[in-house]
Amino acid sequence: MTPEDIAHKSVNRFVDKAFNKYMAGQSEHGGCLMNKSKSIGFFLDHIEEEVIDMWHYLQAFRIAHAGTLVDEKNKEDIEEAETMVNEELRYVV
Repeated sequence: MTPEDIAHKSVNRFVDKAFNKYMAGQSEHGGCLMNKSKSIGFFLDHIEEEVIDMWHYLQAFRIAHAGTLVDEKNKEDIEEAETMVNEELRYVV
């Protein structure tokens, strides 16, 4: 598989998942997101929920792979990702 094939597959998967998740959210959260854009409280509440979900996914991954041996490049990537997530979470609280 070429890098271009990987990129297309990745982007197509994102588009499909993002579209389906957005449409499910329209039903779940009661209407068009644009109509709720005037409510800061609405967005803050839902952003907090998404951050909490992201946190649990990250922790589950960390626990599941705690004993996994990684090479130095993967270790650097993981540390960089953890740093980025921790810095983003710092601004949310």
